Amino acid sequence: MSGATRFLQATHGVEEVSGDILRVLYMFFGRLWFSEIVDEVNAFRSTLGLGTVEPRVVREALKLLEREGAVKIEESVRASLARGAVPDLLVSLVPDHELVPMLASDERIRRYREFVSELFKKSSKP
Repeated sequence: MSGATRFLQATHGVEEVSGDILRVLYMFFGRLWFSEIVDEVNAFRSTLGLGTVEPRVVREALKLLEREGAVKIEESVRASLARGAVPDLLVSLVPDHELVPMLASDERIRRYREFVSELFKKSSKP
């Protein structure tokens, strides 16, 4: 088992948040800005009935994931229509032959997708 896969089984603390970051990155094709990760992790967790987390906890979890070699973090500039060029951190999921299959069959991701799918079905009914 790769070091990062343990985060998918964590049930509390920064390790649990680390697992949720991996899940969110997986669902967003492996790459998001830090500013987006905070919002997406909290949306993911709220949908599943879990508590939201502060940006500092997300940052701590990202540092842990980077130390484990699960993500790559690079300082960059993202475009914003309202503010032009905005400094941010670009976070990328590092490909892992053990982690990706675990994410593909992850129970939290399945429950999240099922919930979102039901919402779309309800909203498309006349």
